[in-house]
Amino acid sequence: MSDYLPTSNIASLLAEDELLWPSWTITHANVIAFTTTRIGGVSTGPFASNNLRYDIGDAAEHVTANRQRLTLTIAALERGALAEANTDALAQPCIVQWLDQVHGIDVAKVPLPESGMDSELAPTAETTPRADAMWTKQPGVALAIQTADCLPVLLCDRAGTVIGAAHAGWRGLVAGVLEALVAAMPVAADDLVAWIGPGIGPQSYEVGAEVWQPIAVHTPQVVLSHPTDSSKRLLDLKCLAELKLRRIGLPVEAIFSSAHCTYTDARLFSYRQATQAGGPGQTGRMASVIALPRSF
Repeated sequence: MSDYLPTSNIASLLAEDELLWPSWTITHANVIAFTTTRIGGVSTGPFASNNLRYDIGDAAEHVTANRQRLTLTIAALERGALAEANTDALAQPCIVQWLDQVHGIDVAKVPLPESGMDSELAPTAETTPRADAMWTKQPGVALAIQTADCLPVLLCDRAGTVIGAAHAGWRGLVAGVLEALVAAMPVAADDLVAWIGPGIGPQSYEVGAEVWQPIAVHTPQVVLSHPTDSSKRLLDLKCLAELKLRRIGLPVEAIFSSAHCTYTDARLFSYRQATQAGGPGQTGRMASVIALPRSF
């Protein structure tokens, strides 16, 4: 079954194939979570069209417009999740929290949003933590992870009271970003549900010995043989993330993964695809978002 956006009451706002939905089935119904695709924005060229990251060559006004549209999308989903919600509260835009991602393991606790904080402004050093994971218990806050081959990992407890998100490339996974995030969240690991969003698939993720050899020492099952080059291997990044989450204490039935590969699906951004295309390696970034609707 496709996990692209089905027909819904927000179909008029969204372009076809604009969102991917988590396949999880055991989390709280009011938790909002999705991954954007490259469809539905205003960016052009290699960033076409829904690039959500600044400082990679795209026009800042295009990124701002795309982020504003993301905020409207979250608001529409929030209204749908909370049919009895206080409409005055929902008139205020949610706060979208971004990270300055560096392939590390630092975790940011997202505080209560300050009065008057504008979620549509370009991020600054003061509003964008230098980290690769974050969590919050605050309704009205959306956590956004940017990727273009690395894995976004979204977490929430089954009661829908706390959420977390991580940027998980091979460096972060090996270093322990998922372990750090789960340790920071104020909930037991076995009460968490995880969705591993779209990332580069094992059939496309060719790596050299500097990557696969350290990983093979601890998790050899995620290192696959290369069909033509014995010095290289294929890396199953999603399997590595799943194994990490199971070792942390999440039940196997609480771990879900997207089947979409960023490298092979033209509707998704892929940094490796852009790099191997012979150009400057420019491409946009998708956002994987998880949010707690505001109380009513």
